[in-house]
This record gives sequence, structure tokens and C-alpha cells, in this order.
Amino acid sequence: MAKHSNKARPARQSKSEPVVFRGTRYAPWVAALFVLIGTVRITATYNVLSRIGDELAHIACGMEYLDRGTYTYEPQHPPLTRMMAALLPYANGAHSWGMQSMWYEGGAVLYRSGNYEHILELARTGILPFFWLGCGVVYLWCRRYFDSITGVIAVAIFSFTPTVLAHAGLATTDMGLAAFCGASLLATLVMIERPSLWTGAIFGLTLGLAICSKFSFLVFYPTSLLLGLVAYAALSRPSARQLIASLRSLALPAVIGVAVAFLTVWSVYRFSFGKSALTGALSVPFPELFQGINQVKLHNESGHTAYLLGRISQKGFWYYYPVALFFKLPIPLMILIGIGIVQGWKRYRLPTALIAAFSAGILAVGAWSSINIGIRHVLPLFLFFAILTAVGVRTIVGPGAGVLAASWRYRTTMALLIWFGIESFWAHPDYLAYFNEFALGKPERILVDSDLDWQQDFKRAAKRLHELGAMSVAFRAHLSFTEDLTDFPPLIDFDPVHPVQGWNLVGITPWKAQRYGVQADTPLWMDRVQPFERIGKGMLLFRIDKAPENTGDSAQNR
Repeated sequence: MAKHSNKARPARQSKSEPVVFRGTRYAPWVAALFVLIGTVRITATYNVLSRIGDELAHIACGMEYLDRGTYTYEPQHPPLTRMMAALLPYANGAHSWGMQSMWYEGGAVLYRSGNYEHILELARTGILPFFWLGCGVVYLWCRRYFDSITGVIAVAIFSFTPTVLAHAGLATTDMGLAAFCGASLLATLVMIERPSLWTGAIFGLTLGLAICSKFSFLVFYPTSLLLGLVAYAALSRPSARQLIASLRSLALPAVIGVAVAFLTVWSVYRFSFGKSALTGALSVPFPELFQGINQVKLHNESGHTAYLLGRISQKGFWYYYPVALFFKLPIPLMILIGIGIVQGWKRYRLPTALIAAFSAGILAVGAWSSINIGIRHVLPLFLFFAILTAVGVRTIVGPGAGVLAASWRYRTTMALLIWFGIESFWAHPDYLAYFNEFALGKPERILVDSDLDWQQDFKRAAKRLHELGAMSVAFRAHLSFTEDLTDFPPLIDFDPVHPVQGWNLVGITPWKAQRYGVQADTPLWMDRVQPFERIGKGMLLFRIDKAPENTGDSAQNR
């Protein structure tokens, strides 16, 4: 695949141009400034948000990997990002406790290793390098196919997007997947354009690390690459001779890349060798990887309880991710993405088509998946959204923009950028539960789980109850340890069918998606009683003046 000829050429500078566009030598430093701002905003959420359930599992598995040299708790996720989450706590003296369950093991690591808050902050800090890598990927992608200023804009967009900030601040696997998925696709393009032993080795390294970040990459990558090749063939129309010549030049770099990827994966799995459920009696390198792939396959076949637009499904919804994106992306960002696609198609057709094809590949895999529990599962899309947005902004407010300053395109684009920036800062610290204005302030009617309520508001709930002078609260914690509840007033049994007199605390995910284990045809009193207030974004507090004998209208809220 020849390097595209429509790469942006430096335009003649004019006195009317903004200072930032007068040359590109400061571009890396400006991009680094945006990365620093994003890092500060991410770390500022650490002491606000409670630990979420999945962090226990990831920290436990990563700690087992580092402290015991084994990886047995749950191979459904590969060890790289989990190891990073456990690395700083391990260096700080935390260790594995040998609990039978990874959930209790994670709880032991957090609560028995000294300062719980400090250990959790260290675990979340271990994910920051993936955020930095993601920013680097969008910058390098833009610098290669557009220019450095486009890269600066892309980094700014990526580092201001609430969903990115949310998952870059949690000790989970999603940010690692996003960063390495983008890095591997970029390395693939570079190797195809400039085949050499060096580009082949870089391709293999990024491929191996991406495989070790999350197993969904194994379907994201080939699907996206296939659609990208279709887009290239449709636009460039290479001859058979050109294709044969390209394949010949790629043969050795690709072989080197596959070998490097193999060694990278095997080294991450500590050069293990053995049998797995997927390979049967056959002993293979990194059997934990095959065991994990088999678990993901079984998980997808059995499904996972999903909630969307008031409906619950065990097999998910093919339209889950388009709907989630419609409500979770800031409105100005959606408009800017559209502008980027239009402007990119006009000026940089092939690079824009490839980005669109890669995005379509990720969405196609999402439509097939039956595990619909959060937009985080398609987080690699946000790298491509940032690039497309940057292309549109660059073509309208870049060099020569002084001439267009009075045009509606320029003014509209600048207004959208300001709107997006204000929206991003306004979302702090609740990036995880961010919904745009289309949700009309009732996000629980649309999505729950890791898009809204991932147990992140426990600390704020305990603090608010003490402020209200609550002597007790009816609350049923979901996958929580007693240590999570030490700051709460005394707990009494929560009844989802008959409200308890006094304070009742309701988590939106247990209510909407799991219905607290109550059958679907059984009415819940929360469906008809107005809450006293919302705590954070994911919990609702009710005040029941008089405990009713049934779930009728006698349930009063003060």
C-alpha cells in the first residue's frame, strides 16, 4: 500500500494566522501540555470515586502474576494491563494473600495492605501510561497522514473526551486495549507503506502487546484491517502486479513481525507451556491465553445481562453501541466528527476512509457481541473519533483561517470547540457517568452498569448520609466488602418490593439491570416513588415517611 499522496503540505504563513499555526516545531510541546492537563484531571478523580467492582478482580490477578508468578484466578483477560494495575501497589509492599476468589483476593490486597486509599490510587496510576500511549498514537497518526498541528488538535480532543478520562482513571483493562489497538493498526499501516525489518519488528511488538491487553483485540484487529483493505482497494484500485510486488516486499517484515509478536506474548505469559481446554491434549506455549480465549467464547455464548432503553436482555442488542455513542458522546463532538468526515473525504480521501473502515470494524464486532455492559468495550473508537475531529477542525481553522474568520464555518467550528471544552470540564469528576443533553437528565432510562453506576459513588453516599444525620439506611450492597461500608450509618435490610421507613439507598444498576433479583413481573416501589436526591450520578436516595403495607401510592417521599 503506497503512502498516500494527499498528505497536507505546509502552507505559506500569513500574518493573519493564529500564532499556534506559525510553524510546527512547538507542536510536540503543545501536545504534551494537553496530555499533562488530562493527567491532572484524571488523577483528581482518584480520591472522589470509590473503587469499582472490576478493579478488585484486575488488581487480584495482577498481584498473583507479580507476587506468585502464576495466573490462575481468571485467564479471561490477559495479564498485561492487570499487571500494570498491581505494579505500584506491589512495589509499595502489597502482596498476594492466596484467597480462593479473585474478588476476595482483590479486597484483601486493598484493605489489608495498609492505606486503602493509597493502594487504590497506586493501582489506578498504573493505567496512566496507557492514556499517554493513546495520546501518542493519535499524535503520530495525524503527523504521518496529515500534519503536526492536526496531531495537537487530536490529542486535545482525545484528552478532553469524558469517556476516555473515565477509563484512564480506573484500574481496568479498557484503556490498555484502546492504546495498543490504535498502536498496532498504525504500525501495520507503516509496515505496509515502508516494509523493512525495523517496521516489521515494531508491528510485531505492538501486535503482541495488544493481544496481551485484552482478547477483544483478536476480533477487532482482523475485522478492522479487512475493512481497511477493502477501502484501500476501492479507492486506489491497485493492479495485480502492484499487489504481488507489495506482498513480496511484505513477506519478510511480516514474518519478523509475527515472530516478535509470538515472543512478546510468550514472554508476558512467562514462557509457560502446557495444555488448555481449547487445545485439549495438545501442549502449547502460553496455555493461559488459550484458556482465556475459551472463557471469552463461553461468556459470549452464554451472554451477560444487558440493559438498554428500559429493556433487559441476556444476549445483548445489536444496536447497543450506536445508541450508547449517541448518548455518551458530547453533542459538539458528534458534530465535529461529522465535519471531520466530510472535510477529510474532500482533502484526504484515503486516510479518512481507512479511519472510517477501522471504526466500522470495531462497531461490527460490537454488534455481534452478546456482552453489552458498557461503551468501554469499544474504547478504541475514541482514538479514531479524535483524529477525524482534528482533521475537520484543522481544515477550517488552520492556515488561511484568517481569511475565513468571518465565515459561518469558522465561527461554528470555534463555537463547537468551546462548547466541547466547557462540557468536558463540567463533567468533572463524573466522567464515567457522563451523558449528553439528549439524555434529558434521566440517563437511567438509557444505560446503566459501567456507563452510569459502577459502584463509584459509595464514598459520596456515606458522606451525604452523615450530613443528613441519618441514623440508619436500608441498602443492599452489590459485590461489596464490609470494609466498603464502614463509613455508612448502620445498615438495615433493603426490600425492593416494600420500602423500609426512613432512608433507602438504591444503586441504579442493581435496580434497573438486575432488579435486585426480583422477577420481571413484580413491581418495585422505586419505579413509582420520586427520590429525595441523586448522589453522584449512580445512586438515588429515598426518604420514606411511612412504611406502606404494599407498593401502592402510600409510599411517600419527603
